[in-house]
Amino acid sequence: MIRDFGRSRTKALKDIKPAVPMRQRAGMPQWKGKREALPTLEYTKRGFRLKDGRLLLAAGSWLGLCGWRQPPKPPSSVRVYRDAVGHWWGSFVVPAVTEQPPAPGV
Repeated sequence: MIRDFGRSRTKALKDIKPAVPMRQRAGMPQWKGKREALPTLEYTKRGFRLKDGRLLLAAGSWLGLCGWRQPPKPPSSVRVYRDAVGHWWGSFVVPAVTEQPPAPGV
């Protein structure tokens, strides 16, 4: 959360310096209140591990994965969040697998 806050604040300050028009600026980030925001955790490569169909987080907690399929490449980060109903979800960032298009026929 602090990393995201720092990134958005840097972007907002960078937009002010070159005098970007107000309608195109990224506004300054604001903290959400405790009861306004749902819990969200973001982990980078060193903060999580996938093992035996379960997600191991840096805090030592295990999360079982439902509806999981092995990604083509190892994920670079994961965001774990809880929805309004109380279910926990994980969103993985995986590098894109690019394939060369077939050569055009002559």
